[in-house]
Amino acid sequence: YMNKEKCVAWFICDISSKTTLSAHSFTILKLKENFDNFFIINLHHLKYPNKYKNINNQSNTEIDKETNVTTFKPKNFTELKNFTNNKNILGIINFGVRYSDIKLHFLLNFLKIKFFQISNIGGSSWSFNTEKELSVFKRLKFKFGRFSYYLIILLSNLKILPKTEVKFLSNLKIINAIKNSSIKKFLFKLNLFYSKKLELINSRSYDISILNEFEVKEDNIVLLDLQLDHEDDKKIGHKNTKEKTLKHYEKLNEILSRLSKIFNKPVVVTIHPTDDLNKKKEIFPEYEVVKYNTVENIYKGFLILFFDSTAIIDAFILKKKIITIKSKFTGQLPKDGSDKYKNEAGVLQINLDSEISKENILDKEIFIEKLNNNIKYYDEYIKQTIAPDGSEPGYKKIVRVMNNYF
Repeated sequence: YMNKEKCVAWFICDISSKTTLSAHSFTILKLKENFDNFFIINLHHLKYPNKYKNINNQSNTEIDKETNVTTFKPKNFTELKNFTNNKNILGIINFGVRYSDIKLHFLLNFLKIKFFQISNIGGSSWSFNTEKELSVFKRLKFKFGRFSYYLIILLSNLKILPKTEVKFLSNLKIINAIKNSSIKKFLFKLNLFYSKKLELINSRSYDISILNEFEVKEDNIVLLDLQLDHEDDKKIGHKNTKEKTLKHYEKLNEILSRLSKIFNKPVVVTIHPTDDLNKKKEIFPEYEVVKYNTVENIYKGFLILFFDSTAIIDAFILKKKIITIKSKFTGQLPKDGSDKYKNEAGVLQINLDSEISKENILDKEIFIEKLNNNIKYYDEYIKQTIAPDGSEPGYKKIVRVMNNYF
């Protein structure tokens, strides 16, 4: 390997790399800064070979204008193999663990690449409970769908799929769960986990906060809005209707305008990179709606409202006033997520559909006191799931550890 070119490749499977570059921009740019050769490899053609027409006339590389990151999108496996052949690559796996993805993991096993996983968003891990009114068949189908992950682990133990060398993670609870379970501890010792090694790191929210990339202000009331028709909700059987949507946003707009009046601050709505900006502008005609700038807006926020979003992690580190909203018009995931933040991190929860939400906010002083009171619960939550690894920035540890694998 001595004379081969050292590279770090971030593997995705998506129509374009736009969502990845937005969602993981911090980590990607830090890797690009620290490794001479960094690029994204997009396996979409390999997963859906029949979806693409006149594929041969298209270029297989593009450079993102904003980040200057190169994406290589091979048209077939041969192209991928030729591209990786003369390089010493450390790969970061950032695509799915569904049955349809097993093929991609299988193909990657033919390349001489050491793989890693980065789970540095921090915060609570997701829970998946199906909707209450699902049929038994659908429930089983969902359970079967979740099993693909365990199948991938099994196949990686049989050497049919690649294992990852290291999983970097910011959740101390996961590591403690292994320590406290004799079965998990035993399996980990036998190297039967998907990752050979686990490295605890501080989350990217911690990194961003100590690097002072953004100015902290208290200008706005910020809502991290939810996608009511999200794929994950559909998968567990949530049916979104026009009527539910209208009711949900009517109540939400009421609460926003009440908060805006009480605190005399403007409202900014931030949406997910995959959400429809124009649609959301129609839903929130009174407020500024933005996409791709969630972190900056949290830094500027006086009060942050959310349903269930990993983006909220930055608000904990900055000790912002936070409210989680629970709405009966959403699917089960955001409801469970909202409860989780209420129970695990002590965040104030408002029920969108109860009349109490009106009284909750009537007395400004009591309300602010309540919000400030809850901030003292953040510390324990930060120590467990956001900044569990002393003071070293997470990205520095990733770079340090990965460099040992070349």
